[in-house]
Amino acid sequence: MQKMMLMFPVNRMIDMFLNKGLLSEIHVRDERMAAILGDLCKKTGVKMRITNVLPDVYFFINEMDKNM
Repeated sequence: MQKMMLMFPVNRMIDMFLNKGLLSEIHVRDERMAAILGDLCKKTGVKMRITNVLPDVYFFINEMDKNM
């Protein structure tokens, strides 16, 4: 179950990359999320920044929820 929960954000990012193209940079809330997405970002060349303020991420999540 834990592995499945960790794959969820990765799968959503992959779907977004396939539908919209690669981002130049993503912002994550904490080290845990950075660890989850780190390998994907390295392999795709997407930069990652850890930050406490995520207005674009919250917008992204809301838009994805609308499309599901």
